[in-house]
Amino acid sequence: MFALLGVTLVDCGPAPEPTHNSSEDPIGSSTAQLCSGLSITNLVIQGVSSYQNEIGGGGTFEVSTGATGARLEYLVNGELLTSEERPNNPGSSADNDWRFSEQKATCGASLFQVKAYPMVVDSQGVRTTCFLNPRVTTRLFVQGCPSVAAGGVHSVELKADGTLWTWGGNSFGQLGDGTATGRSTPAQVSGFGGIVAIAAGYYHTLALEETGTVLAWGQNVQGQLGNGTTTSLARPMRIAGLTDVVAVAANGYHSVALKADGTVWTWGSNAYGETGDGTTTPRFTPVQSRAGNAMAIAAGANHTVALLQDRTVSAWGYNGYGQLGDGTTTVRYAPTPVAGLSGVVAIAAGAQHTAAVRQDGGLWTWGSNTHGQLGDESFTNRTSPGPVARLYGITSVAGGVTHTLARTQDGFAWAWGNNSQGQLGNGTTTSSPAPVLVSGLSGVSILSAGANHSLVKTQDGNALAWGNNAQGQLGDGTTRTAPAPVQVLR
Repeated sequence: MFALLGVTLVDCGPAPEPTHNSSEDPIGSSTAQLCSGLSITNLVIQGVSSYQNEIGGGGTFEVSTGATGARLEYLVNGELLTSEERPNNPGSSADNDWRFSEQKATCGASLFQVKAYPMVVDSQGVRTTCFLNPRVTTRLFVQGCPSVAAGGVHSVELKADGTLWTWGGNSFGQLGDGTATGRSTPAQVSGFGGIVAIAAGYYHTLALEETGTVLAWGQNVQGQLGNGTTTSLARPMRIAGLTDVVAVAANGYHSVALKADGTVWTWGSNAYGETGDGTTTPRFTPVQSRAGNAMAIAAGANHTVALLQDRTVSAWGYNGYGQLGDGTTTVRYAPTPVAGLSGVVAIAAGAQHTAAVRQDGGLWTWGSNTHGQLGDESFTNRTSPGPVARLYGITSVAGGVTHTLARTQDGFAWAWGNNSQGQLGNGTTTSSPAPVLVSGLSGVSILSAGANHSLVKTQDGNALAWGNNAQGQLGDGTTRTAPAPVQVLR
């Protein structure tokens, strides 16, 4: 499914024998003296990709005069995977290339970093790394994995072979089968493969191809399909001019894409500045938002959220319930920092609320709390982040219209908020402002929250769903609402 760079780590052998001038490199020189004026003058990632959990990348580096080579460190999402030392070989066939390969990819978009330090050899032949003078370059890549996405009244599944399956409501062609007929069992979206990520809006669907291009179909009343029109489509169409994408997000009537260079692109409804380009002009084709250095994205009904590479969060768009987390209810037409939030590893957006998982496994929420969807045991809206009650070890989160889901590191799913349709999955229809355990469910790998239904993928490859099923969005062959998980038919 994925294009993999043919890369392996290369044994550079011993450092080259130094040539010395006693006046330039006296014995006993301090590291500071040795490293003075040395630097990495250029560091390039020429490509990075992932296939079957293996990350591969390659590029080049250049060092200043006097440096004998470079120490290269390779990180994914801030974790140091490996390092190596490479000699300076200007003009040779190797020409200061670097290559990287490691079995460490995780599902979805990840941040690949190369950190380089100049090296020098002293008069006694000892190699020294100049740790005070690093150069860092980054690029995002995507690892395709089986996943699910819950829309307003439809559901989408990405299987391990890169095929796409849909079911549920289809009034606007959001199932992508060329009709407007709903379905209570999954069927493959024909003619398309090599999909690596999916997203579902209220009535439209996005699919990211392994080539970095994006397919869109379904409702298009606000231009959320990005094809320059407001005509709905019942079959997938590739968005022209949008390339190098590593993640997609969709919710109400707008869509979002994250590119490998960390830029965020948006299109569709913009009445409240959802596109983040500083305007309220509707966008029928993708435009670049003012957010940069992003590593994850999420879309609410009328707001957009980005997790930045420094592990802080920015948000923009409608803010009537405080869902932007900046301590106000003021609409923001450009990215605005979320107040007091750092160390974030995952984000999600519900219709009018937002959530973030921190590195310590804590979950923080803000925005509308009319149904207890913030999980803080109250029904009070919040304009800045606050912790979810009595829930720890969180790895991922999903936001529905008025309910929230979270996965813990032990593979269990928790839910809170509105439960009028059984969307919390605990066997009742009683809403809860505090987390409740989803009944009979374990081994969860991916979760997604729709308008009034919930959907998960488990580690054994099964998909399960619960909540409202009026249009067959649970995929169990019926239209009966289910307050506890049911198996999506294969």
